[in-house]
Amino acid sequence: MAKDGAVVSTSDGESGAPAPLSPQPPSARRSLAFAAVIMIGAFVMSRVSGLLRDIVVSYYFGTSPEYAAYLAANRIPDFIFQVTAGGAVASAFIPVFTEYVVGERHEAARRFISSLYTIAFAALAPLLILLALFAPSVVGVLAPEFDPELRALAANLTRVMLVAPLLFTWGCFATSILQTYQRFLLPALAPTIYNLALIGGAASSAYVFDPAERIYGLAFGAAIGSFLFLAIQVPGLWTHGVRYSPILDLADEGVRRVGLLMIPRTLGLAVAQANFLVTLYLASGIPQQYAALDYAWRLTMLPLGIFAMALASAAFPTLAEQGARRQIVEMRGTVVDMLRLILYLTIPASIGLIVLRVPIIQLLFERGDFTAESTRDTAVALQFYAASLFAQAAIEILARAFYALQDTRTPVAAAFGAMLVNAALGAALLGPLQHAGLALALSVASTAEALALLYLLRRRLGGIYANQLLGSVLRTSAAATAMGLAVFWFADDLLPSLLPALTAPVLIARVVYVGVAVAVGGAVYFGLTVALGSTEAQQVMARVRRRGKT
Repeated sequence: MAKDGAVVSTSDGESGAPAPLSPQPPSARRSLAFAAVIMIGAFVMSRVSGLLRDIVVSYYFGTSPEYAAYLAANRIPDFIFQVTAGGAVASAFIPVFTEYVVGERHEAARRFISSLYTIAFAALAPLLILLALFAPSVVGVLAPEFDPELRALAANLTRVMLVAPLLFTWGCFATSILQTYQRFLLPALAPTIYNLALIGGAASSAYVFDPAERIYGLAFGAAIGSFLFLAIQVPGLWTHGVRYSPILDLADEGVRRVGLLMIPRTLGLAVAQANFLVTLYLASGIPQQYAALDYAWRLTMLPLGIFAMALASAAFPTLAEQGARRQIVEMRGTVVDMLRLILYLTIPASIGLIVLRVPIIQLLFERGDFTAESTRDTAVALQFYAASLFAQAAIEILARAFYALQDTRTPVAAAFGAMLVNAALGAALLGPLQHAGLALALSVASTAEALALLYLLRRRLGGIYANQLLGSVLRTSAAATAMGLAVFWFADDLLPSLLPALTAPVLIARVVYVGVAVAVGGAVYFGLTVALGSTEAQQVMARVRRRGKT
């Protein structure tokens, strides 16, 4: 390790000379199918470990004010990371670095990598030090209605976790380097390792800290997890000859290109993250309900990540190629096909979350410090967050369509408008509806953003097969509504009458109750969509048949 926190040393350890970078991404030597298996497995691991993390955290901290202080404290380093690096690193770094590697420009690539690591340190370290010094003031601005004790706790927790943005940024550079070489295993394990560190921090807090200070275990778990996120990828960097040198070259061609490519995506991420700061600001007077909002949002993100984000990411290369070739008709078809499939999956998920919100929350969270009151608060928020799941899913593909057209301004402008709607509605609804008003405000804002993007993309593409899309949405909505009514009757009336033991507050009963209700709902929905002649249902069946033959 170099003295400035470098990722790896400057030589190969034997001759003192830098090892050569791998000559080219070994895509010809590595099976794409194998890479896909790794990515799918890692995605599942990350989601499962993330859910396990939430279950453990809920057991130890519930919706306590102390957990709300942790969430507020974590919002600060998370905002910095998302804005400075976040999802912008891969999209900007990988294309530029690939040119160095394919062209076998080893020394230039080494200088490029070292400069980026040094720039990240030089830019973030002073900012993080200032935030550590003025943490109480920053928390006071973001959460003005925290009481003095809670504000002081949030400030101290912020200081513990401020190392994370720098380590995560370095870790994202490492991820992008390894993915350029088609090395997916270590980058794929990194998020799971981070989740395990949080689980360890939460579980050990009762043994390491006094009862009043247990929340520090979670904060230290986050800090340690950010280090492990980077550290687990270092052996992969070493294998590919990546070495750090203390270089700072702002004039480097690659550095400047990465900076320019990151700007639009960074603006979009900043606007998206600002929504969470708005929620924190407005909810600071109701800290326990603020914690409930976080649990509800995480549950909403499960189907969003599994369906919408995965499908939109898979479609983006096709959209990008069609946009580059100006194949507008083909692009129009791709967008509509992906919208129909994403809505086919997320509309029933939305209704299912609303109908089964209480038993799902009881199954996952209601134990330990997560009380029945915590369940009620989380369920109220979840029904409003879940109501806009379809809109948030649509945004994933609509925004990428604009990116494929090399238009980054429109998604940012739409997101900024949605943020203003969220802030205004949240302030208006907080009084009469409390935290439910904040969830409703975000849902309305997300729906408005999705509709605006759809309208603007329709104009941009000269149409978007509106009749086909509307027909698909109507069939999907009708089937999903019927499914919701069937599940409500089955889970609320028939199932408790047939098997009253399933209403007992024990884990196995809750697992069976939710599992049977979900299975019945899935069967009803799929059967109805097949009967209605849904093209999306036929696509799902075709994919299942293909996988069964392989």
